[in-house]
Amino acid sequence: MADQIETLNLLVGRASSGNPVFENLPVIALGDGKYELRASPGLVLGVAKGDIIEVAEEGAFSVVSRGGNVCVQIFLERPVENLQKIESRLTLALPGSVDGLTDRQLVLSIPVSNGFQKIELCIQEIIANLPGADWHYGNVYDDEKDGTTPLDWWLV
Repeated sequence: MADQIETLNLLVGRASSGNPVFENLPVIALGDGKYELRASPGLVLGVAKGDIIEVAEEGAFSVVSRGGNVCVQIFLERPVENLQKIESRLTLALPGSVDGLTDRQLVLSIPVSNGFQKIELCIQEIIANLPGADWHYGNVYDDEKDGTTPLDWWLV
């Protein structure tokens, strides 16, 4: 029997009002408050598809183990017109996946084993066809610290 995919609200942060902001993500429950992410997030930072997380109260979480993927969050000025072209480029250059798409964002998961140089080349080729698009890694830098210090989880 296949694992049952459910959704879980993870804490993104707090709004200026002080209210919590959540992102609802697909997960597989592993028991004891642990979950495997089945897609990379568009807002939550520090995790990617395949990571095992432990969730505490109000959606706060910690990473138990990494799934080996980098999360790429691409911010769009206008909706994607040809998703098949992006998916094709992604699968030809790297074994990656499109995990999320809205009118303003595209979220990708790419195995870190491809190497950052190859990943960044592919992303640059993808956004070259998306006028005004900008991107960043969702789980490569320590955003709680300074946003520029590498997490270095891929070195372990």
